[in-house]
Amino acid sequence: MTLATRNPAPMPSQLRDETFPAGNRALPDPRGRVFGAALTALTAKARPLLLRPMTATFCAAMLLLGVAACSTPPRETAAPPAAKPDKGFVFGIMESTQGNFGDLSIGVGYTGRGTYLDENGARRDGLYASLSITVAGEPSLFQQPDVHEGQILTVGRYRIVILKIEPDSKPRGGVVLQMFGL
Repeated sequence: MTLATRNPAPMPSQLRDETFPAGNRALPDPRGRVFGAALTALTAKARPLLLRPMTATFCAAMLLLGVAACSTPPRETAAPPAAKPDKGFVFGIMESTQGNFGDLSIGVGYTGRGTYLDENGARRDGLYASLSITVAGEPSLFQQPDVHEGQILTVGRYRIVILKIEPDSKPRGGVVLQMFGL
């Protein structure tokens, strides 16, 4: 009994230079077949890059548009939208403590009812709080005002609104402030 045999692919040593242009030879893979012949044949011939007429027209138009865009003055743009109003930063400070906001430090000394001097220097009776306000690096801005609800103070780069005074809060009274940067 005889077995039919297949003709194996030629080995690199059996290939002639005419098989692959420019003397390139294919490499055998482990199974004895030759691969890379098509790639070698394609890369041996260099073809010039030619543009089709429509492609050339399109490229020329894009080039002209780019030059025109660079040479025209910029268009005036609409004014930016108005800035949103600053909602401030609300926080509470308990009596005998202090709160810090940037370089501003506010201490609350007393909250309660009694006689105090308002922002105009007039004596008033009612609910008030005694504050100590300092700005870091600015000793001349130190203040110790008595304040009432709704009062607005301006200290350095900050505006302070006294929203609420709570003298009977547990464990201590406190003040609720709203801070704005100027």
